[in-house]
Amino acid sequence: MVGQMYKPIFFRKFGDYFTIYIYYIMKQLLMLLTLLIPVVILAQVSPAKLKEHYKKVQQSREKNKVVTSLDTIFVGGTPYALMIEDESSVLWVKNYMIYGLDGTDLIFISNDSYDKPNPAMTSTNGIEKVSYRIFKFLESEEECEIRWTIGLDLDEVIAKNNLIKDNGINQEAAHKFVIKNGKKFSEEKSRITMTVSTNGGNVGNQYANHYGNGYANGTNVNVNINTNGNKNAPAPASSNAVLVERNRSAHLYVFGNKLQQDLKDIGFANEKTELANGKSYKVITFSLPDGTVIAEAKGESFNSKTMIVTTISDHKRHTITYDFVNKQIENLAQYLIDHYYL
Repeated sequence: MVGQMYKPIFFRKFGDYFTIYIYYIMKQLLMLLTLLIPVVILAQVSPAKLKEHYKKVQQSREKNKVVTSLDTIFVGGTPYALMIEDESSVLWVKNYMIYGLDGTDLIFISNDSYDKPNPAMTSTNGIEKVSYRIFKFLESEEECEIRWTIGLDLDEVIAKNNLIKDNGINQEAAHKFVIKNGKKFSEEKSRITMTVSTNGGNVGNQYANHYGNGYANGTNVNVNINTNGNKNAPAPASSNAVLVERNRSAHLYVFGNKLQQDLKDIGFANEKTELANGKSYKVITFSLPDGTVIAEAKGESFNSKTMIVTTISDHKRHTITYDFVNKQIENLAQYLIDHYYL
């Protein structure tokens, strides 16, 4: 204290400024480190991205907004959860895994779409593209769907519905979210226009009833959507076919040649081209995970809307015609699932 009193005033002031400067630098570094998530390796993040990240989080804090930066959802500038693109994403179609800040698996968000006849959509020949997001809560296995539109931010949906609390699912809020939104889009998709006949009959049925009443040969039939607990569900089509146990009403996903339902691999669909009598045929072979072939679908061209499906266990031929060629494998696989071949 005595020594400090006799220091020249210049050195005393310089020491004070230097101390304040060091304190400011340390404070800024500490703030920056608290904003960066643990999983980010700093060496892999460019200075420009770090600067952009810092700006986004500052805006989140100042305007009490929901933002996502460096795979982290921030609410009011505070880290809320991790949102990381899942490896199942395809091109511009993104699926996401939502984690707690401690890495706990919480929600899987996927997407799907279908074409819906709508006479008002004259610019697209009367077809409306319906896209939707599927929320799968991993602990409770509850699912629901929301319509996807341009400008819909998943981070805001998660935060504003208070789906996450203390690095886990807010069960009360999540259950309310599921009840409120339901699964109306996949239910409508299951009623997509198709004509189905068994053993050669050719019939049409616009928007089939959700639950069918049988499969009489050559007569009009509805697509039967069998859900868990349905006492009228038919027995597996083949005693030799060991079908994967799962929730059969869960959404079906196609990843390459792999078929998944209820987060389980249920089989494969392999495409090939065959030449016969001067014609080119598209052939899709459906098999179980153990390699057992259960069905073969054949069409006269690559873009054929009509496929002849031969089921191996009962040697039946099913003529299936869709109004739309897109997602053909998914629609054929769903037909096999609904009829307990897959």
